[in-house]
Amino acid sequence: MIGFLRCGYNVVVKNFEGPLDLLLELINNYKLDITRISISEVTDQYIFYLKTMQYFNIEIASEFFLIASSLVYIKTKRLLPDFRVDEEEIIDETELIKRLQEYKKFRIMAKKLLKMKEEGDVYFSRLFPLSFPGIKNLEKSCFYVGDLINCLRRYKGTFIKKPIPIKRKEVSVEEKMKLIILLLKKKKLVRWSELELLEKTKIDKVATFLGGIELSFRQKVLLYQMMHFSDIEIKERVPLQ
Repeated sequence: MIGFLRCGYNVVVKNFEGPLDLLLELINNYKLDITRISISEVTDQYIFYLKTMQYFNIEIASEFFLIASSLVYIKTKRLLPDFRVDEEEIIDETELIKRLQEYKKFRIMAKKLLKMKEEGDVYFSRLFPLSFPGIKNLEKSCFYVGDLINCLRRYKGTFIKKPIPIKRKEVSVEEKMKLIILLLKKKKLVRWSELELLEKTKIDKVATFLGGIELSFRQKVLLYQMMHFSDIEIKERVPLQ
């Protein structure tokens, strides 16, 4: 099955993320020594994998074809009757083997590092050593159980979170009642939306609303509401004759 690594631009053919990765895997499957690569066997398998690729990025796939062309070139030269190895060809083949050896080392080291990371995730390491003010240059042998208890008693209060006092605003319902009566003396009708605009905090708005309810309970004002959720009108109650 052929797929792509969705993050980045690495071409993924089965489990192979690069040309060296594919070549190294083929060599391992044939149980071959890197220094003694079977060019005829490995090249055929390498070309087969490239042919099975249906979708690939041409720029990234060029790395695979570069390795493939080198293998085919070396294989062709070895199959010719009059085969001579010049200095340039020896360098090409030697360089390929060297790259495979280095790549194999990196793969082994990457597996070891991954294992170390997975094992290290279950441990917690202390980032900074503990220190106590006024206690310096003490060896481990100088500490006794009594000393630790005394230190704990001495610094116990510093580790306790002290409550932070919160200043609460005191709001009087009586004052809000006086405010409503004062507004009704200036005009005969006061709407709740007008009173709400005068108050800035929620607690003031609640106190004003309770003040209006209390005035209605004491029969000093009349409350009107034409429909549900409509504005509430406050009127001064007309004294009985």
